[in-house]
Order: sequence, then structure tokens, then C-alpha cells
Amino acid sequence: MTGWGARAVAALVAGLLVVTGGATAAWAYWSVAATASTAVASGSVGITLTGATALAAGYTSSDRTRNAAVTVTNTGTLSAGYSVAISATGSAPLAAAVTVTRWSAASASACTGTVPGGSASGSWAAPPALSGTLAPGANQLWCIRTTIPASQVAALPGTSVTATFAATGSNGSWTSTASQSVTQTVAGTPIATMQCVPSSNSPWGVVVSWDPPSGWPYHTEGLWLDGSFFTSQNSNFTWRYIDWDMIDDEISGHPGDPQTFTLEARAQNPTTGSWVVIAQRTIVTRVIDYGNHEHEVVQCS
Repeated sequence: MTGWGARAVAALVAGLLVVTGGATAAWAYWSVAATASTAVASGSVGITLTGATALAAGYTSSDRTRNAAVTVTNTGTLSAGYSVAISATGSAPLAAAVTVTRWSAASASACTGTVPGGSASGSWAAPPALSGTLAPGANQLWCIRTTIPASQVAALPGTSVTATFAATGSNGSWTSTASQSVTQTVAGTPIATMQCVPSSNSPWGVVVSWDPPSGWPYHTEGLWLDGSFFTSQNSNFTWRYIDWDMIDDEISGHPGDPQTFTLEARAQNPTTGSWVVIAQRTIVTRVIDYGNHEHEVVQCS
């Protein structure tokens, strides 16, 4: 083989080796890329939310705060950004009256202590935001504190609100959701026993009186007889004289001998406009025979 021919053969072999090596490198690249793509496709995002049910409450004038450690966890194999939307249903005045404060913490014990700097507050009607990013298997603890003023406990007896915590975690097109709901209520107005004494001015009637609950915000009070409106009173007027003729004027027919009536003191809620029973007792009508005459009287029962 001439020198020129040897050089040509060598060049051809070298070219084949380069092409072959390039093909091997290209195959290796696509193999790695396909493997990586398969690994991403098999990943997952999993979000859980726990702890919100600790906020369940029956608020009273002496019990007006709840604390909870709400934990959001990523149980998946991919990192995930998350947010927690809080919505409320039920009494709109109560939702607006409850203050909701949140802050992040390292342990649940921090949720009963002093609220730190960096916290955020709102209400069930306009709650503070909860959001963040979690690595696979990681979690974030949020302290949630709810409080209601004593004046609102008195103003909103018997009302309730249900708050739902809805967490959503996502990574690209992968999403996961979790939720918990909790109900908070305000205790009904305590019903006192109405005082009743014979009238000192007339032996035929009685004087009934009642004490409004502490911190009472209502301004109009009245009496109901067997569930029907009887007579109204001015602001803070908490007693009333009652005799046979007054009852006779209010009922259909005449009072019996004897006949028991349920008497209720009610007050009007300035927020809702509804009337709430604050005190009650029974009274009784009788006809007393004094021999030469009879008297129709009302007595305490």
C-alpha cells in the first residue's frame, strides 16, 4: 500500500471511531435523561393538616380564649408550596367578633405563651394568611389563638360559627389538599330566677324583679306571660307590679282559680334585634273567699 493509501485508510478508521464514540455518548445522554424524567414522573405531593379541632369552643364570660397547634405536613416525595385558606359559615356577627391570631413556632408548647413579634391577626370573617414551602417529609407548625371580648359574649348569646381550614400543596401540576373544620359557639344567656314578693301597697298583687347578667349590653326589657308579650319597660327597668286586672286584660277569657302563669323577663339584643329570656318564674291567680266578700289576687308560686 502506498503512503497515500495508508493515510486514507487511517483517516477512515479514525472517522468511524469518532462517529461510533459520538453515537455511544448520545445514547448515554438520552438514557440518563429518560431515567431522570421517569423519576420526576413517579414523584408525589401529599399534604396533611392537623390540630385545628382544638379550637372548638363554647365561649362564656369567663372562658373566652382558645389555642391550637395546627401542623401542615408534606408527606410526598417532592417539595411543595402550600397555603391554608380559612373560611367561616354561621353567625356573621360572631365571625367578625372573634379575633384570630397566628404565628409559627417550633413546638406546640409555644402556642399557650405570649404572642411573639411577627404574628398576624384578623378574624374568622377576615382571617390571617398561612403559607410556606415544605421539603419532602417536612412540616410547619402554626399557633392559632382565638379570643372574643366579654362584651360580645353578652351581645351574641346562642350564636355559632364554623371555621374550615383548607390546605393546598402543589409542585407544578401535582397538587394535594386536606382540611379540618371546627365550631365555636357562645353560651346562651343565663336565665335567672325572678324575685317575687307580695306588694306592700296592695295586698292583691305582687312585685316581680330581676337582675340583668353582668356586662349586660341590652337597653329595652319587657315581660312575657305564657310566651305572649305582656308589658314593656324602659332601659334598665328591672321590676314590675302585677295584679289580677292586668292579667285579665292580657289573656283571652278570665284568669282561673287557681291558674299558674309563666312570667319571663326578656331583653332585646341590640345586634340581632331578637328578644332573649334573662329571668323567669311562675305566678298564680286565685280567688280568696273572706266570708262576706271575695278578692281576686295574684300570688307568688
